[in-house]
Amino acid sequence: NTLCFVFKKINGLDLDSYKEVLYNSELLNCNLTFVVVNEAQEKLPVNNSPYYVCKAKLIGNGIPTQDVQIETIRQSLNDFTLKNIALNIYAKLGGTAWTIEKEDKLKEELVIGIGSTVVENNQFVLGIAQVFHNDGSYLTGDCSPLSSFSSYAKNLEDHLFKTLKPHLENMKKSETFRLIFHLFKSASKEYEIKAINGLKERLVGYKFEFALVHLAYGHNFRIFNNDGKNEINQGTYIQLSKNTALLHFVKNSDLPLKIDLDKRSTFTSLFYLAKQVYWFSHLSHRSYMPSKRTVTIMYPSLMAKMTEELKKVEDWDFERLKAVSEKLWFI
Repeated sequence: NTLCFVFKKINGLDLDSYKEVLYNSELLNCNLTFVVVNEAQEKLPVNNSPYYVCKAKLIGNGIPTQDVQIETIRQSLNDFTLKNIALNIYAKLGGTAWTIEKEDKLKEELVIGIGSTVVENNQFVLGIAQVFHNDGSYLTGDCSPLSSFSSYAKNLEDHLFKTLKPHLENMKKSETFRLIFHLFKSASKEYEIKAINGLKERLVGYKFEFALVHLAYGHNFRIFNNDGKNEINQGTYIQLSKNTALLHFVKNSDLPLKIDLDKRSTFTSLFYLAKQVYWFSHLSHRSYMPSKRTVTIMYPSLMAKMTEELKKVEDWDFERLKAVSEKLWFI
């Protein structure tokens, strides 16, 4: 395929100058738009920010954006920065740069990540049900609905049912599939368990097992090798109890990830789950460096944060995110 580029110049750095070219017909026929901004614009309110307004309006037309600061361009881009930008672009166009090399799986398995962000009034907003295939390929970016805790259980159940239904149509009812939840918090009877029980009632005839896995750094455990003199091998796994383990994958850090498997889970192989968490930390499309968090937690958190910001843009319709739901528009 031939790459075509359309260049549009703006007359100033104010928002009106960006808006003059924002709805140009040539621009709206593009698959992705680069928006050049500057560092000073970071301090502007969302509704007056070229970064957010351009992102919101273009996403509304099904076009993801790659924003680049002019200061970054002028600093003579190094190979590392260029590669990361190229990786971002590939993901936003719908590409999957890499997946996990897995041994043969016994069951159909989906990994569901639930993350959160904190908005201005210190309220939690949850990004619900980022769904990944067990090899790490990204199945859906639909973060709708964002949820408060009051509506979380019902929204999670509805979203899982909607997402799973097309996949189950190709499965025999005699088969058992597996759902693995990566959670930013401990599982609760009134939230995740309630959603799972509701899902069981709606999926009559289908059988599934599940694991509720809490992934967190908020703990007092530290890992040292030879009194701190030697580096810790990435992937170091220490099981503390039947349902709790520590996992190290961040270089030059003594703070491991704590993995807690909820005792109500029906799939209980902690070592299998820890291996999966480790490989998912290598799947970020933001950078070639392994992430400190698995994408299953990071992606919904980023999506929730970005969506909450975009909602502040005047006349922006949240429903328009569906136009880019299969792309990593938020990274």
